[in-house]
Amino acid sequence: MEKEYKLKVPDTIQRMTEIYHIVGLWKTGNGNVVSLQQASYFICIFGFTLASFVGIWTIDDTDNVVFLVSVVLIGIVQTYRLYFIICEQKGIFDFMHTISINSTADYQTFCNANNKLKKFVASVKSVLGILFLLWVFVVSLPPIRKQLIFDFAFPWDYKTNEWAFWMGHAFVVGTYVISITICMFVMMIWYMMMIFVIKYELLASEFRNLGAAREGNGSVKTVENMTKAQGEKPSRSTKLTKSEAGETSYVKNLVEAIKRLATINGQLDEFEERFSSLFLLQIITSSICICGAIFVLAFRVHDNFFQDAFYIIEIIYCLGDIFAVLYLANEMMLSVDRLSYSLFESNWIVQTQSCKRNIIIMMEYLKQPRSFVVGKLFPMNIETFIAIVKRSYSMFNILGSFKQ
Repeated sequence: MEKEYKLKVPDTIQRMTEIYHIVGLWKTGNGNVVSLQQASYFICIFGFTLASFVGIWTIDDTDNVVFLVSVVLIGIVQTYRLYFIICEQKGIFDFMHTISINSTADYQTFCNANNKLKKFVASVKSVLGILFLLWVFVVSLPPIRKQLIFDFAFPWDYKTNEWAFWMGHAFVVGTYVISITICMFVMMIWYMMMIFVIKYELLASEFRNLGAAREGNGSVKTVENMTKAQGEKPSRSTKLTKSEAGETSYVKNLVEAIKRLATINGQLDEFEERFSSLFLLQIITSSICICGAIFVLAFRVHDNFFQDAFYIIEIIYCLGDIFAVLYLANEMMLSVDRLSYSLFESNWIVQTQSCKRNIIIMMEYLKQPRSFVVGKLFPMNIETFIAIVKRSYSMFNILGSFKQ
Protein backbone atom coordinates (compact mmCIF):
# COMPACT_ATOMS: atom_id res chain seq x y z
CA MET A 1 0.00 0.00 0.00
CA GLU A 2 1.32 3.45 -0.93
CA LYS A 3 2.11 5.82 1.88
CA GLU A 4 -0.22 8.81 2.09
CA TYR A 5 1.16 12.20 3.16
CA LYS A 6 -1.55 14.22 4.87
CA LEU A 7 -1.66 18.01 5.01
CA LYS A 8 -2.47 19.39 8.45
CA VAL A 9 -4.59 22.42 9.23
CA PRO A 10 -2.15 25.22 10.22
CA ASP A 11 -1.98 25.98 13.94
CA THR A 12 -2.76 29.64 13.23
CA ILE A 13 -6.11 28.74 11.63
CA GLN A 14 -6.93 26.34 14.46
CA ARG A 15 -6.21 29.07 17.02
CA MET A 16 -8.53 31.45 15.18
CA THR A 17 -11.41 28.99 15.48
CA GLU A 18 -10.54 28.47 19.16
CA ILE A 19 -10.59 32.24 19.74
CA TYR A 20 -14.03 32.44 18.13
CA HIS A 21 -15.30 29.85 20.60
CA ILE A 22 -13.54 31.51 23.56
CA VAL A 23 -14.94 35.00 22.92
CA GLY A 24 -18.40 33.59 22.22
CA LEU A 25 -18.73 34.41 18.53
CA TRP A 26 -19.14 30.70 17.88
CA LYS A 27 -21.07 28.48 20.26
CA THR A 28 -20.08 24.93 21.15
CA GLY A 29 -23.68 23.71 21.17
CA ASN A 30 -26.00 23.13 18.25
CA GLY A 31 -28.67 25.61 19.32
CA ASN A 32 -29.83 28.26 16.84
CA VAL A 33 -30.64 30.88 19.50
CA VAL A 34 -28.31 33.90 19.44
CA SER A 35 -26.42 34.22 22.73
CA LEU A 36 -26.10 37.43 24.75
CA GLN A 37 -22.42 37.76 23.80
CA GLN A 38 -23.18 37.46 20.11
CA ALA A 39 -25.96 40.04 20.40
CA SER A 40 -23.65 42.46 22.25
CA TYR A 41 -21.01 42.20 19.51
CA PHE A 42 -23.61 42.85 16.85
CA ILE A 43 -25.07 45.84 18.75
CA CYS A 44 -21.61 47.34 19.24
CA ILE A 45 -20.52 47.14 15.60
CA PHE A 46 -23.94 48.22 14.35
CA GLY A 47 -24.02 51.11 16.86
CA PHE A 48 -20.64 52.38 15.71
CA THR A 49 -21.77 52.24 12.07
CA LEU A 50 -24.96 54.10 12.99
CA ALA A 51 -23.01 56.74 14.97
CA SER A 52 -20.75 57.32 11.97
CA PHE A 53 -23.77 57.59 9.67
CA VAL A 54 -25.44 60.20 11.94
CA GLY A 55 -22.13 62.06 12.06
CA ILE A 56 -22.26 62.53 8.30
CA TRP A 57 -25.29 64.81 8.74
CA THR A 58 -24.25 66.56 11.96
CA ILE A 59 -20.55 67.36 11.40
CA ASP A 60 -19.55 70.37 9.29
CA ASP A 61 -16.00 69.29 8.43
CA THR A 62 -16.16 68.15 4.78
CA ASP A 63 -13.05 65.98 4.96
CA ASN A 64 -14.29 64.27 8.10
CA VAL A 65 -17.67 63.67 6.44
CA VAL A 66 -16.01 61.92 3.50
CA PHE A 67 -14.02 59.84 5.95
CA LEU A 68 -17.20 58.93 7.85
CA VAL A 69 -18.82 57.80 4.60
CA SER A 70 -15.92 55.37 4.17
CA VAL A 71 -16.26 54.26 7.79
CA VAL A 72 -19.98 53.62 7.27
CA LEU A 73 -19.32 51.53 4.17
CA ILE A 74 -16.66 49.49 5.96
CA GLY A 75 -19.01 49.21 8.93
CA ILE A 76 -21.75 47.83 6.68
CA VAL A 77 -19.38 45.15 5.40
CA GLN A 78 -18.22 44.29 8.93
CA THR A 79 -21.81 44.16 10.21
CA TYR A 80 -22.80 41.78 7.43
CA ARG A 81 -19.71 39.66 8.06
CA LEU A 82 -20.57 39.49 11.75
CA TYR A 83 -24.13 38.47 10.91
CA PHE A 84 -22.73 35.84 8.55
CA ILE A 85 -20.31 34.52 11.20
CA ILE A 86 -23.04 34.18 13.82
CA CYS A 87 -25.82 32.75 11.64
CA GLU A 88 -23.72 30.46 9.42
CA GLN A 89 -21.43 29.08 12.14
CA LYS A 90 -22.17 25.38 11.70
CA GLY A 91 -22.10 25.50 7.91
CA ILE A 92 -18.81 27.42 7.83
CA PHE A 93 -17.10 25.21 10.41
CA ASP A 94 -18.22 21.94 8.81
CA PHE A 95 -17.34 23.12 5.30
CA MET A 96 -13.85 24.26 6.37
CA HIS A 97 -13.27 20.95 8.13
CA THR A 98 -14.40 18.99 5.06
CA ILE A 99 -12.17 20.72 2.53
CA SER A 100 -9.15 20.67 4.88
CA ILE A 101 -8.80 16.87 4.57
CA ASN A 102 -6.14 16.45 1.87
CA SER A 103 -3.45 13.88 1.19
CA THR A 104 -1.17 12.68 -1.60
CA ALA A 105 1.14 9.76 -2.28
CA ASP A 106 3.67 12.00 -4.05
CA TYR A 107 6.19 13.26 -1.50
CA GLN A 108 7.46 16.08 -3.71
CA THR A 109 3.95 17.37 -4.29
CA PHE A 110 3.29 17.13 -0.55
CA CYS A 111 6.40 19.22 0.18
CA ASN A 112 5.42 21.86 -2.37
CA ALA A 113 1.89 22.11 -0.97
CA ASN A 114 3.18 22.23 2.61
CA ASN A 115 5.61 25.03 1.73
CA LYS A 116 2.83 26.97 0.05
CA LEU A 117 0.73 26.66 3.21
CA LYS A 118 3.65 27.84 5.35
CA LYS A 119 4.13 30.93 3.18
CA PHE A 120 0.40 31.63 3.37
CA VAL A 121 0.43 31.36 7.18
CA ALA A 122 3.44 33.69 7.31
CA SER A 123 1.46 36.27 5.29
CA VAL A 124 -1.53 35.90 7.63
CA LYS A 125 0.70 36.43 10.65
CA SER A 126 2.12 39.58 9.04
CA VAL A 127 -1.38 40.98 8.52
CA LEU A 128 -2.29 40.17 12.12
CA GLY A 129 0.88 41.90 13.28
CA ILE A 130 -0.02 45.05 11.35
CA LEU A 131 -3.54 45.01 12.80
CA PHE A 132 -2.07 44.71 16.30
CA LEU A 133 0.22 47.69 15.70
CA LEU A 134 -2.76 49.70 14.52
CA TRP A 135 -4.61 48.63 17.67
CA VAL A 136 -1.75 50.04 19.77
CA PHE A 137 -1.99 53.23 17.72
CA VAL A 138 -5.76 53.48 18.25
CA VAL A 139 -5.44 52.83 21.99
CA SER A 140 -2.50 55.11 22.81
CA LEU A 141 -2.86 58.12 20.51
CA PRO A 142 -6.19 59.67 21.66
CA PRO A 143 -5.24 59.81 25.38
CA ILE A 144 -1.96 61.53 24.47
CA ARG A 145 -3.67 64.11 22.23
CA LYS A 146 -6.83 64.28 24.39
CA GLN A 147 -8.79 64.05 21.16
CA LEU A 148 -10.49 61.19 19.34
CA ILE A 149 -8.90 60.16 16.07
CA PHE A 150 -11.98 61.30 14.13
CA ASP A 151 -15.31 62.87 15.01
CA PHE A 152 -18.58 60.94 15.00
CA ALA A 153 -22.03 61.33 16.52
CA PHE A 154 -22.07 60.57 20.27
CA PRO A 155 -24.75 61.21 22.90
CA TRP A 156 -22.33 63.19 25.09
CA ASP A 157 -19.89 66.00 24.30
CA TYR A 158 -16.56 64.18 24.30
CA LYS A 159 -14.69 67.38 23.34
CA THR A 160 -15.35 69.16 26.64
CA ASN A 161 -16.38 66.40 29.06
CA GLU A 162 -13.53 64.10 30.17
CA TRP A 163 -15.83 61.20 31.12
CA ALA A 164 -17.56 61.44 27.75
CA PHE A 165 -14.14 61.45 26.07
CA TRP A 166 -13.07 58.22 27.82
CA MET A 167 -16.41 56.59 27.03
CA GLY A 168 -16.09 57.55 23.37
CA HIS A 169 -12.50 56.30 23.32
CA ALA A 170 -13.53 52.96 24.87
CA PHE A 171 -16.33 52.69 22.30
CA VAL A 172 -13.87 53.17 19.42
CA VAL A 173 -11.30 50.75 20.88
CA GLY A 174 -13.94 48.08 21.58
CA THR A 175 -15.32 48.37 18.06
CA TYR A 176 -11.82 48.08 16.62
CA VAL A 177 -11.15 44.92 18.64
CA ILE A 178 -14.39 43.39 17.33
CA SER A 179 -13.40 44.44 13.82
CA ILE A 180 -10.02 42.68 14.16
CA THR A 181 -11.83 39.55 15.34
CA ILE A 182 -14.08 39.74 12.28
CA CYS A 183 -10.98 40.10 10.08
CA MET A 184 -9.85 36.69 11.37
CA PHE A 185 -12.88 35.25 9.62
CA VAL A 186 -11.74 36.95 6.40
CA MET A 187 -8.40 35.17 6.79
CA MET A 188 -10.24 31.88 7.25
CA ILE A 189 -11.88 32.53 3.87
CA TRP A 190 -8.41 33.17 2.43
CA TYR A 191 -7.33 29.84 3.89
CA MET A 192 -10.25 28.03 2.25
CA MET A 193 -9.37 29.59 -1.10
CA MET A 194 -5.74 28.53 -0.68
CA ILE A 195 -6.93 25.00 0.13
CA PHE A 196 -8.75 24.88 -3.21
CA VAL A 197 -5.56 25.94 -4.98
CA ILE A 198 -3.72 23.09 -3.24
CA LYS A 199 -6.52 20.61 -3.98
CA TYR A 200 -6.23 21.24 -7.72
CA GLU A 201 -2.44 21.02 -7.54
CA LEU A 202 -2.67 17.65 -5.79
CA LEU A 203 -5.10 16.50 -8.45
CA ALA A 204 -2.73 17.72 -11.18
CA SER A 205 -0.02 15.56 -9.59
CA GLU A 206 -2.37 12.56 -9.74
CA PHE A 207 -2.97 13.19 -13.45
CA ARG A 208 0.77 13.42 -14.16
CA ASN A 209 1.51 10.17 -12.33
CA LEU A 210 -1.17 8.12 -14.09
CA GLY A 211 0.29 4.93 -15.53
CA ALA A 212 3.45 5.13 -13.44
CA ALA A 213 4.51 2.88 -10.57
CA ARG A 214 5.78 4.56 -7.45
CA GLU A 215 9.03 3.75 -5.70
CA GLY A 216 9.62 3.94 -1.99
CA ASN A 217 11.36 7.31 -2.21
CA GLY A 218 8.32 8.92 -3.87
CA SER A 219 9.66 8.86 -7.46
CA VAL A 220 7.75 7.20 -10.26
CA LYS A 221 8.71 4.78 -12.99
CA THR A 222 6.83 3.25 -15.89
CA VAL A 223 6.27 -0.46 -16.51
CA GLU A 224 8.77 -0.38 -19.38
CA ASN A 225 11.47 1.18 -17.20
CA MET A 226 10.91 -1.47 -14.51
CA THR A 227 11.40 -4.20 -17.09
CA LYS A 228 14.62 -2.61 -18.34
CA ALA A 229 15.89 -2.16 -14.80
CA GLN A 230 15.40 -5.88 -14.16
CA GLY A 231 17.49 -6.68 -17.23
CA GLU A 232 14.81 -8.92 -18.68
CA LYS A 233 13.66 -9.30 -22.26
CA PRO A 234 9.96 -9.95 -21.95
CA SER A 235 8.18 -12.25 -24.34
CA ARG A 236 5.26 -11.14 -26.53
CA SER A 237 2.72 -12.67 -24.15
CA THR A 238 4.41 -10.98 -21.21
CA LYS A 239 4.25 -7.64 -23.03
CA LEU A 240 0.55 -8.10 -23.71
CA THR A 241 -0.12 -9.01 -20.10
CA LYS A 242 1.76 -5.99 -18.82
CA SER A 243 0.07 -3.76 -21.36
CA GLU A 244 -3.36 -4.91 -20.30
CA ALA A 245 -2.45 -4.59 -16.62
CA GLY A 246 -1.02 -1.13 -17.22
CA GLU A 247 -4.11 -0.01 -19.11
CA THR A 248 -6.41 -1.37 -16.42
CA SER A 249 -4.43 0.42 -13.74
CA TYR A 250 -4.33 3.62 -15.77
CA VAL A 251 -8.08 3.63 -16.41
CA LYS A 252 -8.86 2.78 -12.79
CA ASN A 253 -6.70 5.61 -11.47
CA LEU A 254 -8.08 7.97 -14.10
CA VAL A 255 -11.65 7.20 -13.01
CA GLU A 256 -10.71 7.82 -9.38
CA ALA A 257 -9.07 11.14 -10.32
CA ILE A 258 -12.17 12.19 -12.30
CA LYS A 259 -14.36 11.40 -9.30
CA ARG A 260 -12.10 13.48 -7.11
CA LEU A 261 -12.28 16.31 -9.65
CA ALA A 262 -16.08 16.19 -9.53
CA THR A 263 -15.97 16.32 -5.71
CA ILE A 264 -13.63 19.34 -5.69
CA ASN A 265 -15.72 21.15 -8.30
CA GLY A 266 -18.82 20.53 -6.23
CA GLN A 267 -17.11 21.91 -3.13
CA LEU A 268 -15.96 24.96 -5.08
CA ASP A 269 -19.51 25.56 -6.33
CA GLU A 270 -20.73 25.40 -2.74
CA PHE A 271 -17.99 27.83 -1.67
CA GLU A 272 -18.94 30.24 -4.46
CA GLU A 273 -22.63 30.07 -3.57
CA ARG A 274 -21.96 30.47 0.16
CA PHE A 275 -19.62 33.47 -0.01
CA SER A 276 -20.62 35.18 -3.28
CA SER A 277 -22.74 37.89 -1.62
CA LEU A 278 -19.94 38.63 0.84
CA PHE A 279 -17.42 39.09 -1.98
CA LEU A 280 -19.80 41.31 -3.96
CA LEU A 281 -20.44 43.65 -1.03
CA GLN A 282 -16.75 43.73 -0.20
CA ILE A 283 -15.66 44.66 -3.74
CA ILE A 284 -18.27 47.41 -4.21
CA THR A 285 -17.79 49.13 -0.85
CA SER A 286 -13.98 48.89 -0.89
CA SER A 287 -13.88 50.44 -4.37
CA ILE A 288 -15.92 53.44 -3.16
CA CYS A 289 -13.76 53.79 -0.05
CA ILE A 290 -10.55 53.82 -2.09
CA CYS A 291 -11.90 56.57 -4.35
CA GLY A 292 -13.13 58.69 -1.42
CA ALA A 293 -9.88 58.39 0.53
CA ILE A 294 -7.75 59.35 -2.48
CA PHE A 295 -10.05 62.29 -3.20
CA VAL A 296 -9.72 63.69 0.34
CA LEU A 297 -5.95 63.25 0.37
CA ALA A 298 -5.62 65.04 -2.96
CA PHE A 299 -7.96 67.96 -2.14
CA ARG A 300 -7.76 68.12 1.65
CA VAL A 301 -8.33 71.42 3.45
CA HIS A 302 -7.18 70.27 6.89
CA ASP A 303 -3.74 69.96 8.51
CA ASN A 304 -4.49 66.90 10.66
CA PHE A 305 -1.59 64.50 10.06
CA PHE A 306 -3.22 61.66 11.98
CA GLN A 307 -6.37 61.86 9.90
CA ASP A 308 -4.25 61.70 6.75
CA ALA A 309 -2.49 58.65 8.18
CA PHE A 310 -5.85 56.95 8.65
CA TYR A 311 -6.82 57.76 5.07
CA ILE A 312 -3.62 56.07 3.88
CA ILE A 313 -4.33 53.07 6.13
CA GLU A 314 -7.86 52.92 4.75
CA ILE A 315 -6.58 52.83 1.16
CA ILE A 316 -4.05 50.09 1.99
CA TYR A 317 -6.68 48.07 3.88
CA CYS A 318 -9.28 48.27 1.11
CA LEU A 319 -6.75 47.49 -1.62
CA GLY A 320 -5.40 44.56 0.37
CA ASP A 321 -8.90 43.34 1.19
CA ILE A 322 -9.84 43.22 -2.50
CA PHE A 323 -6.49 42.04 -3.82
CA ALA A 324 -6.25 39.03 -1.48
CA VAL A 325 -9.53 37.43 -2.57
CA LEU A 326 -9.07 38.28 -6.26
CA TYR A 327 -5.50 36.96 -6.28
CA LEU A 328 -6.45 33.69 -4.58
CA ALA A 329 -9.45 33.26 -6.88
CA ASN A 330 -7.16 33.86 -9.84
CA GLU A 331 -4.75 31.21 -8.51
CA MET A 332 -7.65 28.75 -8.22
CA MET A 333 -8.61 29.28 -11.83
CA LEU A 334 -4.99 28.92 -13.00
CA SER A 335 -4.73 25.64 -11.06
CA VAL A 336 -7.84 24.39 -12.86
CA ASP A 337 -6.45 25.45 -16.24
CA ARG A 338 -3.25 23.45 -15.62
CA LEU A 339 -5.13 20.16 -15.17
CA SER A 340 -5.41 19.50 -18.91
CA TYR A 341 -1.65 19.74 -19.49
CA SER A 342 -1.02 17.64 -16.36
CA LEU A 343 -3.10 14.85 -17.87
CA PHE A 344 -1.14 15.22 -21.11
CA GLU A 345 2.07 14.66 -19.08
CA SER A 346 0.82 11.27 -17.89
CA ASN A 347 1.97 7.95 -19.37
CA TRP A 348 -0.83 7.91 -21.98
CA ILE A 349 1.43 7.14 -24.95
CA VAL A 350 1.61 3.40 -24.18
CA GLN A 351 -2.15 2.98 -23.71
CA THR A 352 -4.51 1.40 -26.24
CA GLN A 353 -6.39 3.41 -28.84
CA SER A 354 -9.70 3.18 -26.96
CA CYS A 355 -8.02 4.44 -23.81
CA LYS A 356 -6.37 7.28 -25.72
CA ARG A 357 -9.73 8.39 -27.10
CA ASN A 358 -11.11 8.64 -23.57
CA ILE A 359 -8.06 10.63 -22.51
CA ILE A 360 -8.53 13.08 -25.42
CA ILE A 361 -12.18 13.59 -24.43
CA MET A 362 -11.13 14.25 -20.84
CA MET A 363 -8.45 16.72 -21.98
CA GLU A 364 -11.00 18.65 -24.02
CA TYR A 365 -13.32 18.76 -21.02
CA LEU A 366 -10.51 20.09 -18.81
CA LYS A 367 -9.71 22.78 -21.38
CA GLN A 368 -13.09 24.40 -20.81
CA PRO A 369 -12.39 27.62 -18.88
CA ARG A 370 -13.88 27.87 -15.42
CA SER A 371 -14.73 31.31 -14.05
CA PHE A 372 -15.49 32.44 -10.51
CA VAL A 373 -18.11 35.21 -10.87
CA VAL A 374 -19.77 37.04 -7.97
CA GLY A 375 -23.20 38.59 -8.42
CA LYS A 376 -23.00 37.86 -12.17
CA LEU A 377 -20.95 41.08 -12.32
CA PHE A 378 -17.34 40.57 -11.29
CA PRO A 379 -15.12 37.70 -12.42
CA MET A 380 -12.73 36.97 -9.56
CA ASN A 381 -9.28 37.48 -11.11
CA ILE A 382 -6.38 39.91 -11.29
CA GLU A 383 -7.89 41.67 -14.31
CA THR A 384 -10.84 42.69 -12.14
CA PHE A 385 -8.47 44.17 -9.55
CA ILE A 386 -6.70 46.21 -12.23
CA ALA A 387 -10.09 47.36 -13.56
CA ILE A 388 -11.17 48.45 -10.06
CA VAL A 389 -8.01 50.52 -9.62
CA LYS A 390 -8.50 52.13 -13.04
CA ARG A 391 -12.16 52.93 -12.36
CA SER A 392 -11.30 54.39 -8.97
CA TYR A 393 -8.76 56.64 -10.64
CA SER A 394 -11.32 57.67 -13.29
CA MET A 395 -13.87 58.49 -10.60
CA PHE A 396 -11.20 60.45 -8.77
CA ASN A 397 -10.62 62.55 -11.90
CA ILE A 398 -14.36 63.18 -12.27
CA LEU A 399 -14.67 64.30 -8.64
CA GLY A 400 -11.58 66.44 -9.10
CA SER A 401 -13.17 68.25 -12.05
CA PHE A 402 -16.25 69.01 -9.92
CA LYS A 403 -14.01 70.23 -7.11
CA GLN A 404 -12.28 72.67 -9.42
